[in-house]
Amino acid sequence: MKTVKKNRQSKPLYLILALLIIAFLAGALYYYNYRTNNAATIDGPTAEEQKQATDIDNQKKKELTENTVNNTPIPPPSTPPTNANIELTAKEESNDTVTITSKLAGVSSGTCNIEISNGATKISRQVAVIYQPEFSTCAGFSIPISELGTGLWNILLTVNSPTGSSSKTINLKVT
Repeated sequence: MKTVKKNRQSKPLYLILALLIIAFLAGALYYYNYRTNNAATIDGPTAEEQKQATDIDNQKKKELTENTVNNTPIPPPSTPPTNANIELTAKEESNDTVTITSKLAGVSSGTCNIEISNGATKISRQVAVIYQPEFSTCAGFSIPISELGTGLWNILLTVNSPTGSSSKTINLKVT
């Protein structure tokens, strides 16, 4: 039997080379991890991050100064409507209709119910409250004179809001 003599000097060389490669990879991994986690403190925010922060700040300032969200006025909380804060007007128009308008102070949402009577004839309509910063209104009523006829009209407006309801009555003589 023939014996083969191995070179014992190559093992330590491979071992040292493997340790150097492992040390290099560990150092590279540490450096990459350090740079990734500390990029903001070393390099500061990127131009895109600065632009996003500025845009957000500008939008918040705009919303605060305009008191709006998504360009829609923010209605103040409703107060219970009272006869004192409901202004009701009616006008006979030249096109044979009666236009009924309202101003509602302190009401930001709800419904307007109108009941118009002339003798035994009655009609009723319902519309939404339309919020406006100075005063809200009922969406509006336009009643053809032919529906009730001429004479004295009794117009009753009832405003229902989340905080309560109230009514206002006026009369209009239609010729």
